Amino acid sequence: MATLVALTLPGGPGYERAIKRVWDAGDAIAPVDPRLPDGERRRVLDVLRPGAVIGPDGHRVAMPDGVPVDDGDALVIATSGTSGQPKAVIHTHDSVAASANATSAALAVDPAADRWVACLPLAHIGGLSVVLRSIVTGTPVEIHDRFDAATVLAAARDRGATLVSLVTRALAQVPADAFRTVLIGGAAPPADRPPNVVATYGMTETGSGVVYRDPGGPSRLLDGLDASIGPPDAPVVPGGEGEIHLRGPMLFRGYRFLDDPFVDGWFP
Repeated sequence: MATLVALTLPGGPGYERAIKRVWDAGDAIAPVDPRLPDGERRRVLDVLRPGAVIGPDGHRVAMPDGVPVDDGDALVIATSGTSGQPKAVIHTHDSVAASANATSAALAVDPAADRWVACLPLAHIGGLSVVLRSIVTGTPVEIHDRFDAATVLAAARDRGATLVSLVTRALAQVPADAFRTVLIGGAAPPADRPPNVVATYGMTETGSGVVYRDPGGPSRLLDGLDASIGPPDAPVVPGGEGEIHLRGPMLFRGYRFLDDPFVDGWFP
């Protein structure tokens, strides 16, 4: 069994180093937003039940009520709780690597030429996945503590950043042509977005975006992902309606302290 270590750290170079130190020790990380009010932070920690916490000062403190994770687990991350109580999503090192490698392949990322900007909240999968794919693939990353349009633009124009992930509404604040590729998500993409702006669809349980759509093009799945609308193995009908089922190596292992959500290997 391994220890789950909560990271209540601001964004910056130290965040990536903290992840690597925890992983090198054989433990798993649980990101927590350090800006949360005390009551909300306590609620998230109650969902995660980490065995230790690394605070903004970088010191590690043991938690007496912590619950271990399985060997091979890399990450436990809370969902946003939009449908009720947040769930603690467990990703293994294998699922993190599968997500990072498949996403990087879909975007034709070259670790020797590209550089990521991570400017979304690191306590959510949209922001954290940028850092994780950088660690897995060796692609450089510049980690920001929060989104600031001027700082994001400077990363591209002054420091050679080529890739950035943004919420859709931030696209109006950052010139897309400053980057080779811009990923957007969290809301419907604008119909007239630039050709290098890729809409992504995913959730905490999928490890990051798993469906990509270029402007004017069809939706495409990450390599290794299967999807159906309706019963598992049903053919996907364009424009069809129904429950989406997913299966692939980038999906999470399960929910912490909750029943197995998979149905015959599919995640509904």
